[in-house]
Amino acid sequence: MTSIDELRRTLETHASDVGESDVVSRAAGVHHRVDVVRRRRRAAGAAGAAAVVAVAAALLPDSGGPEPASRIVVGVEAPSRMMSLDYTYAFDRAVEGDGATAVVKLEASDAPRLVSWATAGNNDEVRVNRRGFEPLTVGAADFTDFVLVHPGEPDRVAVTAVEGEVGLAVYELTDAAPEGVTDDGITFREQVEDRTLVDAEVGELGESDISLPVSMPSGGVAFATFCVGGPEDARFRVGVGEEHVELSCDDASAFDPGLNSFELDRSPAGNARVRAWVVDGSGRAIDDPGLQLGVGVYRITPDQRRVAGQPVPELIEEDGHRWRLDAVHESDRQPLTARASEDGPQFVSLLVPGNVVEALVSIEGRVPSTDANHTGGPVAFGLGQVSAGSRISVSFSGTTDVVTALVTYERDD
Repeated sequence: MTSIDELRRTLETHASDVGESDVVSRAAGVHHRVDVVRRRRRAAGAAGAAAVVAVAAALLPDSGGPEPASRIVVGVEAPSRMMSLDYTYAFDRAVEGDGATAVVKLEASDAPRLVSWATAGNNDEVRVNRRGFEPLTVGAADFTDFVLVHPGEPDRVAVTAVEGEVGLAVYELTDAAPEGVTDDGITFREQVEDRTLVDAEVGELGESDISLPVSMPSGGVAFATFCVGGPEDARFRVGVGEEHVELSCDDASAFDPGLNSFELDRSPAGNARVRAWVVDGSGRAIDDPGLQLGVGVYRITPDQRRVAGQPVPELIEEDGHRWRLDAVHESDRQPLTARASEDGPQFVSLLVPGNVVEALVSIEGRVPSTDANHTGGPVAFGLGQVSAGSRISVSFSGTTDVVTALVTYERDD
């Protein structure tokens, strides 16, 4: 949920999703990448929406072996491997800049990629521009930061150095699997934000009905799912016992499905069987050789702080980094404002209790989104990364005397 344009689209869509049932409460607060408006499914009758999700970065030592191309760019050697949320990425190619700016255009891919950078000289500060993202000023050392390009999405990444020349390095996902449950190259990670995996099941290609026996832990669970390759009228259902929710079957990729999660209003206890299945618009089973489903069960952290009807986790993952809670800016007055700290980029989430007709968001005076409609229950949206010291302002219409909040997170990797 990194693009504010996506905030507008999701608010508009969410208005038609709420009010039909109280069966489901999406894992609210800053729980999803959307990243995640684009990666989040909508549950029929959802009372809340998940937002925000992401990854932590680190470098690995060179492991030897042939490289696809020279790793030297602007006189700096790029690492042969980078890590993002326990996934391993390998150097693919270097992109030389044209003086102070380097640009790389990436076509849509089934797998995520990383783009990192280095500058010539002693000043590491750069400006990162991407399609649909807030421009970001970053001061990280050479090849210690990156942007994450999600599966199924083309991207244009432009990095401009404040001083001197700049160059880029592109990294592609390897087959190395993180800890968790892995099947057919798909991994439900052991740890996702503050959630711990209990068990997971990945269906075979063409299998339209799968189940997972689970001993449910105390304190509540979240269900993580994916559904790819289904026909346009596919209806993806996930349930325990007599209860089920209906989700979309339009994921661009099955990559890192643990980031897509929701909670049932009444959390099951004891031994239970989780079922995931796909039917057509008439409720009949679907026979499609390209269809693939998966479901995982995660233990959640109970008793989180709640603001504007939303839980506020201490730890989230978004935009290729791990983030820790910095501050909560809540108010029943307008506009709702917050200022990011001066210690590097921050991630910002907007928490809304419901009944907001229009939201106007501005960052440093820029107004990238207007006329965003929402008429349901509590909902959380990730507004993405902002540069150090940025001022964020949100104005609402259609709501009075209700508490809304901007939550800021700082890097924790």
